[in-house]
Amino acid sequence: GKNVALTFSKEGFLNATLVINDTYFKNTKGDTIFLEVKIKPIEVVEKIVFDNIFFYSDSDSLKPESKPDLDKLFNILKANKDLFVEIQGHMSCPLSRPMSIYQKRYNHELSHKRARAIYRYLIGRGIPSGQLTFKGMSNFNMIYPEPKNEMEADKNKRVEVWKLKLVSAN
Repeated sequence: GKNVALTFSKEGFLNATLVINDTYFKNTKGDTIFLEVKIKPIEVVEKIVFDNIFFYSDSDSLKPESKPDLDKLFNILKANKDLFVEIQGHMSCPLSRPMSIYQKRYNHELSHKRARAIYRYLIGRGIPSGQLTFKGMSNFNMIYPEPKNEMEADKNKRVEVWKLKLVSAN
């Protein structure tokens, strides 16, 4: 009775998310579902730099000092209706920390929730969902692999925004 969201991701392609619900099972014989997922090729154009989009530890709640940069991002997207961006959520988890399968899952889910928080913020302010995509990057691209203080940890708990361009599939 619950929905399951599956996100398909491949380097050089736009993520695609499918939500599996009861309707998939009503029309299926047996216990196997066959899905056709078409992902679109993209080209990364450039990174839009925001230095102050931060989250509280172990949370997808934004810190108040994030508001000015979120407003800048909103204004960029509002002024450029043809602009398409990917929001990437990151987190801080020192590389020296032991990583169980549960920690790896937690890292990915939290980074995904952080990216989704920005996505929802922008959608809530009126940016069309067609201009946005988002994904979690876990702790794979930390600025400080072994943060020594709160400032370094905050820099790891960030969101990056990348301009994308859809390319034709040949």
